Parts: sequence; C-alpha cells; structure tokens
Amino acid sequence: MMKFLTKNLANIFTLTNLFLGFTGIVNTLYGDPVMGAFFLIWAAIFDFLDGTTARLLKTQSELGKQLDSLADIVSFGILPATILHVLLIKSHQAWVYKLHFTGIPIVSLLAFIFVIAAALRLAKFNTDEDQKNVFTGLPTPAAALFVASLPLIMRFDLYVLNYETFYLEKIMLNPWVLLLVTIGLSWMMLSDMKLMSLKFKSLSFKENMPQYLLIIIAIILFVFLLFLAIPLILIIYILFSYIFKSKSS
Repeated sequence: MMKFLTKNLANIFTLTNLFLGFTGIVNTLYGDPVMGAFFLIWAAIFDFLDGTTARLLKTQSELGKQLDSLADIVSFGILPATILHVLLIKSHQAWVYKLHFTGIPIVSLLAFIFVIAAALRLAKFNTDEDQKNVFTGLPTPAAALFVASLPLIMRFDLYVLNYETFYLEKIMLNPWVLLLVTIGLSWMMLSDMKLMSLKFKSLSFKENMPQYLLIIIAIILFVFLLFLAIPLILIIYILFSYIFKSKSS
C-alpha cells in the first residue's frame, strides 16, 4: 500500500487539482466567482505539490506529465475564463448585452481567448524541451491566479485597506478593464518573454534562492495586503526573472 501511494502520490495531487478546478467552475457558474477563485488557489497549491512530489520521490512519468497538462487546462484555463465570463456578465454595462449568441452576450464569450492562450501555452510547454529552468511566456497558473485575485479583491480588500476611495469594485467590474486583462494575460502567456521556472530542484536554499525569496515576499505581502498582493507578486516574479536571469538559465 505504501509503495503504491508513494508511486502515485504526484498523480493523486494532479487529480485533486483537476477536481478543484471542476468544482471551481461549478461554483462560478452558480454565481459565486469568489468561491471559484478560492478553488483556483487550492488547485494551484496542488499543482505545485504534484510536480515537487514527483521530483523529490523520483516518480516522474510521461503519463504524469500529460495528466498534469490536462488538469491545468481545466483549473488554469477554463476556470479563470469562466470567472472572467461571469464578471463581464455582472458588469451590467448596457453595451455588453447588445449582441447575443445562443442568448449569451458575445462580449462575455471573449473570455474564451484566455482558454485558447492557456491551451497553446500548455501545448508549447509540453513540446519544448528548453523550458526546464526557464519558462517562455507567462505560466498558465500565474495568469490564472491574477484572474482569481479580481473577485477576491472586490470582496475582501476594501475591508482590509478600509479606503472606499479606491473604488476597486467599479474598476474591476468595468468590462473594458476585464477585456484588457483577458487580452493582456493571453498575450503574456503566448509571448517569448523569458521567466524563471518556479520548480524546486531540491530543498536547498542556495539552489533555489529566487524561488524561496519570492515565496517569502509573497507571504509578507499577503499578510499586509491580502489578495491585493497577488498582482504585485506577479510583477515581482517578472522582475526576479530578469534580475536572476543568469542563475535561472
């Protein structure tokens, strides 16, 4: 039993990621994008655990690699696009409802652009052997977490910061802002920008210093800014990728 669990633990984490992604989609479609965002964050944690576990236990396999991508397209492609779709519907801007397709506003269906970009990004990652230490384009989990932060910031961060003058909800429920986020993140996923891998080669701090520093900074930012920290962490991740470029390559 122990041998079976050790051999398949990474795949169990991957399937948990898939389940969380599916459950997040269901919650979002039932009108609760905040809960969908929470499920996306949990899916990202299990996505991190599956790869790390496979490397530490030396149980990497082609099956695990393909299963991971299939789970990721659900959790980090379809789920964030569903969140964007629901937020666009919630924007209540009159022009959003002008054109329809099967009774659904066409503008809200433009969130599918995110799914296309995520699918292409994952396929590109699976077929590119050069993306072991350096990623080409923004990783899909990072883009998905940015999207997940939107409903969470609207729900919680005004209470944390206690400044209603930020008008964060109005900004994030602006359909132009949501479309800009969709197109911007999609472009970043498909771009040729070189970003450091978030994979841990071992538990050594020296070998994984940029990754450990990013985690430490992320925890500090989250303590003080809650979910508003997520977009800032993404910016810091991109900056770290260039600061530690020689170490990552």
